[in-house]
Amino acid sequence: MPHRGLPAEPESEFAPQHVVLPEAIFVSGVPRSGTTLVREILGKHSLVAIATENHYMGYLVPRPGARRLVVRWGDPHDDAAIQRMLDQLYRESTDNPFNRRGAFWKWIRRNVSRPVAEQDLLATDRSEAELYRAFLRMYARQLGKIVIGEKTPAHIAWAHELLAWYPTARAVHVLRDPRAVFTSELKRRTTGAVEPAYRLLARLPPVLHVWVAIHVAWTWNRAVGAHRNLAAGHPNRYMLLRFEDLVSDPDTRIPALCRWLGLEFEPEMMEQEVVSRGDHQGETGFDRGAVDRWRTRMLPRNERLICWLVGGRLTEMGYRR
Repeated sequence: MPHRGLPAEPESEFAPQHVVLPEAIFVSGVPRSGTTLVREILGKHSLVAIATENHYMGYLVPRPGARRLVVRWGDPHDDAAIQRMLDQLYRESTDNPFNRRGAFWKWIRRNVSRPVAEQDLLATDRSEAELYRAFLRMYARQLGKIVIGEKTPAHIAWAHELLAWYPTARAVHVLRDPRAVFTSELKRRTTGAVEPAYRLLARLPPVLHVWVAIHVAWTWNRAVGAHRNLAAGHPNRYMLLRFEDLVSDPDTRIPALCRWLGLEFEPEMMEQEVVSRGDHQGETGFDRGAVDRWRTRMLPRNERLICWLVGGRLTEMGYRR
């Protein structure tokens, strides 16, 4: 039986829950699961601004998030500390620490003037939550929208905290078959490896395959654990959206998602292009073939390894072995 947080029918899964617009929408999940597609869909709505990855909260692996940079230069309640932080954010340099936390920070630097950013940040109570809200509002205001939001896959680990920070916020967790995630991640690490460790591993395919499988299974298992907790703790503010359901039936899923979020469906949200790198990149519409393409591209031994590593969670989340 699927986990109780994974309803089977679209109408029950996305039943209207809210009579007011959410202040914020947070999209997260395992990388390579379709979070970018969901960001693109929601971003086509006239009221919603979903910012790009920013790792404000942190990373799935131990590494400080951008919020730690905010306090690196002193207590944010001190105006001078805010000034020092902005000195770093607006510094055009390859070693700018904000650049390594996602494209969002470069977007802020290039689209929001420093005086405006300074005014917005100084007007907050300087808490982590309020500073983050100020940054996300800068993004939304620049686009002329009123519902803030962002897409950082790793933020699934902090969804509880984000929902506590913003009482009317909603969290959308995108989940995908871990075998499809593995296939996509392996391709990325084989053909587009930029990190020295992965360039080295690419020369040793069997080792690379095992390493990617362990990494994907570890992040996927953590995401399932987060789903269990969020579904129990925030049943009306958290939604699990399976990638396979979305691309197989967007005509049903997208309007239903809008209803759950308290938004009016807008036809422009259906106007999408395939954004994942591959044979179908740039094509219009939804890549329905992405649901099962992994079956023709995955070695049997890798499939067995993934199934063993994720165990019963696979069927718990509605996927067949």
